[in-house]
Amino acid sequence: MFECYGVCLPKRHARPKTQAHQQGTGMLDPVSVHGCRLALYQLQGAKMKFEQLLNHFDMGICVEQLQKESLLDIALLFVCIDEKIETEEMNIVRDWANTLHWNSAITLQDYMDDALGKCLIAIKQDETECFIQHRLSHIVDKPMRELAVSIAHRISEANGEVCDSEKRALAMLESEI
Repeated sequence: MFECYGVCLPKRHARPKTQAHQQGTGMLDPVSVHGCRLALYQLQGAKMKFEQLLNHFDMGICVEQLQKESLLDIALLFVCIDEKIETEEMNIVRDWANTLHWNSAITLQDYMDDALGKCLIAIKQDETECFIQHRLSHIVDKPMRELAVSIAHRISEANGEVCDSEKRALAMLESEI
């Protein structure tokens, strides 16, 4: 192996020691510097291609998972927007969430528990609109946005009454679609 700028390179990129190296002057000749730079550029190019591949791979999975998480966040917000968590509403969310193909290191239940806490904080701090807007910014597909509205309506109407805070949030959600 040959080391150049702290990067280990295969021997095929290494140049034989020049007279300057053999004499111990510590000076690099132009040939070895060029070879080192060329190898470094090749490594950087390969790294960039690999990162692009990872980004393209991640984009499909990450965007889809992020949309699912954002949909779930919105659904959970509508469960507790009237400042009470009702069993019928949670059952709708749980049943729907179990149909998602969840692809995360965090379990679905742990995510829901954490998200529910964030929803309650947003409601207490009167940040409901911001919360919805932020979550909708992660939902890029129109069908997924429409699904968010549909789920919000199902949850809001589950207990037979739609309170003022639910109506305002529904109106805001619908205006963003």
